Amino acid sequence: MKTDNGFKPTFPNAKMYIQNRELDFAFESCGNPSFDFEVLESLIQQQNIV
Repeated sequence: MKTDNGFKPTFPNAKMYIQNRELDFAFESCGNPSFDFEVLESLIQQQNIV
């Protein structure tokens, strides 16, 4: 969830699974409106990424 201070997970204790290949593709597609890069940047900084 976006907040005024960045990103806050709706379920902060949940494990988040992200495929590296998909994440790499998203970051290679800078400027693509399909991806919210602000959220992606905040997401990969979370402690519960698996």
